[in-house]
Amino acid sequence: MRLLDTLIAKQLVLRTEDESDRRAKLLALTGQGRALVEVIQKRVGALEKEAFKSFSVAELAQMADFVDRLEPAVNEVRSRLRLKESR
Repeated sequence: MRLLDTLIAKQLVLRTEDESDRRAKLLALTGQGRALVEVIQKRVGALEKEAFKSFSVAELAQMADFVDRLEPAVNEVRSRLRLKESR
């Protein structure tokens, strides 16, 4: 919530009430927020291009596959560790 409040205070995000459900809030990027996202996407794209330039398309696909398989394995280990800690 603190991050969201900061984004709202900086006028990057707009929070409004959902007319169909008073408990719900709707979030939207402001024009300034969309402009910042574009800048960030361009910078990240340039960094990715630089970081991955020495890899072939096949190597990048293989790396993505490894990460896709690694993530659930890591989450499973974390879950088991949390269970042991809570006992």
